Amino acid sequence: MRLGYFSGTATHDADFASIAATLVEAMQRHPELRLLVVGPLELDARLAPFVRRIDRQPFVPWPELAGLVAAVDVSLAPLVSREPFAAAKGEGKYMEAAAVAVPVIASPTAAFRHATREGETGRLAADADGWLAALEELIRDPRQRERLGAAALADVKQRYSPGPRGRELVEILGQVAEEVARHPARSPRAGGGAGPSAGSPLAVRADVPCARFALEPDAFPDVAVAHPDAVSPALGDGSVLVQKLRVVENGVFRVDLHAVTYGQALEHRIELRLVDADGRIAASAHAEAAWAPDRGWLGFAFAPLPASKGVSYTIELRATGTGPGNAISFGLVGATSGPLAGARLDGAELGGALALRVFAEWRAVLGAEPLAPARAAME
Repeated sequence: MRLGYFSGTATHDADFASIAATLVEAMQRHPELRLLVVGPLELDARLAPFVRRIDRQPFVPWPELAGLVAAVDVSLAPLVSREPFAAAKGEGKYMEAAAVAVPVIASPTAAFRHATREGETGRLAADADGWLAALEELIRDPRQRERLGAAALADVKQRYSPGPRGRELVEILGQVAEEVARHPARSPRAGGGAGPSAGSPLAVRADVPCARFALEPDAFPDVAVAHPDAVSPALGDGSVLVQKLRVVENGVFRVDLHAVTYGQALEHRIELRLVDADGRIAASAHAEAAWAPDRGWLGFAFAPLPASKGVSYTIELRATGTGPGNAISFGLVGATSGPLAGARLDGAELGGALALRVFAEWRAVLGAEPLAPARAAME
């Protein structure tokens, strides 16, 4: 009997700790019980006596996650929802488990209540007693686990597959279009006013393109080093920040960097180049610093590189138009091995590597058909 906990970031320690005492009691009662923990998580000290029954796996690329979820009998999704950020999290853990017919025990946040029908497609547990009761039921009753998992799989196919979600999106976009028609806004760049009226629920704060966060449907996550624990010095005019990168797959077309702006309104431009071992520029792209979210992802897209598999490149970053208090920094991680080598600013080692994500085209990775036409730069 195997429980699973899947952590995508290092922010889930408190969530997991909220059920640590319950897990201790369950593991004491059931010597056959094992726990799989995937991703960056500091294991609660109360579980130390059971370390031989706890399997650890590092953070994995998203396409590999389904196999790990499918390898457990029950997926755990505790959430400490006192903070608005946590309360707003979605039902991704329910969908990921349901897609491989694994039942989930989750905290009853609004998102999980929307996704999970208590006792029909999963279990919702609000406190320690609720968590222990749900665990006991699913540990002792394999038929109940199988029933909940099958019901969750049928539910996720019916409600979360592309067809029904596409229809929901069309409906939402229709509502947005109607709202915009009722509250017309003039763009500052068009010489109009300051934007939507104060009464408009669609008011925006800046007339700049949105930063790119999500995976695209045709994007294969090639390299991910995404948990920064330090920040680089600001990248000013005339400086060059370089980072060695070894690409895993063919068809690389995008690099995301973890940007740090400290909330400043930046006004300069950043250029990214991929330089091969012979010093040739294999790809280049630029982004406006104004697009960068503070401690979020800033994407640089370029024409796909058909033969990038196994190739080592140097990422070069330059900024133009910076001034006092007007320069961007980037997140750093301590690891400098594997696909990355240490970052350097104007030749000086920064003591870490850039936190980044690299994406390749699925078609190039699978070799199923030719690459799509070259993509335009971010602007």
